[in-house]
Amino acid sequence: RPLPLRVAFYREQVSGHCGIVRVTIDEESPELPRFRLREGDVIVKDLDPDEVTLLSPAADTPGQPTVIQSTSPGNCSLHLYRSPFEAWLWAGGRLLQRLNARHLLNFEQHRSKEAHA
Repeated sequence: RPLPLRVAFYREQVSGHCGIVRVTIDEESPELPRFRLREGDVIVKDLDPDEVTLLSPAADTPGQPTVIQSTSPGNCSLHLYRSPFEAWLWAGGRLLQRLNARHLLNFEQHRSKEAHA
């Protein structure tokens, strides 16, 4: 089953610029409970959501990213590459973060102990 990717952009509360991005890859209905950080613990709650535009690559250009661009000041964007999966976060013309840059993000399928025997 494919895993849903959720991306949320938020504006920085003082200046109103873009810059906060939350990326979540998770199962729709996990068989086992998963650990989740509580809002207010490390994750700040009550952030201002940011509007975004989606720029999809042309169908005849393999290897080109899908770009999610913030509409707030600061020139923030998230470039999503499909195979292998990577996410690049850009702000102000600078690359800030690369998710899965070394292509080590692996997904395992759960098998019950009975099925393994």
